[in-house]
Amino acid sequence: EQINMVPKTVAGRVILSNLLLETSTPTADSIIEQDLASQLGLAVDAGVLNGSAGGGAGEPVGIMQTSGVGTVTTAAQIGTPPTVANMMEFMSDLDNANALRGRLGWAIHPLALSEIRQMTVDYSGTSVPLTAVSTSTGFADTLFGYPFRTSTQMTAPTASNFARSILFGNFDDVMICRWGGLRLLASDTSDDAFSKDQTHIRATMRVDVALRHPESFAYSVD
Repeated sequence: EQINMVPKTVAGRVILSNLLLETSTPTADSIIEQDLASQLGLAVDAGVLNGSAGGGAGEPVGIMQTSGVGTVTTAAQIGTPPTVANMMEFMSDLDNANALRGRLGWAIHPLALSEIRQMTVDYSGTSVPLTAVSTSTGFADTLFGYPFRTSTQMTAPTASNFARSILFGNFDDVMICRWGGLRLLASDTSDDAFSKDQTHIRATMRVDVALRHPESFAYSVD
């Protein structure tokens, strides 16, 4: 199968007064450039995880918008954690597709993780927290044996559902293609910068995203 990838442009711009640039220590432009790089990184994360289906609005098609990716109904909401059976379905979906391998892990919205940590396992009528707190080590850094990361680029859970709040899969199967690196350009003559004694700093990246095997992922849909 051939996978086509096409450059998608993510960009940001900041306008600074030349007086600030001339008098700041450390120089304001270096701080702004670091902030721009951080913001573009967050935008790429959003595109990788949930870029619009069909590449609308110039975005890449994200993992959770790719045809063939598995879905799991968690029957969870704020105040009602998912069950162990709900969470196990993420792994069983991949296993049934012969895809439970590689660099497996979770991407979870912080609010969803808070609910997950309140899940209980019932042994002989006694409810025990799935991920107990230890005063010496804190929470476990894995979920069902696989590492997790939180991201607000995932959809926040609501009082009615957990749609797109949890993603599990083999992140080795995510291809992120970049045409060149981060491009930074400063100009004091563009637009009306010259007349206003300003400098415009622009950052751009050309990126696209594709999955080698869509069956390597599953996400929450309810």
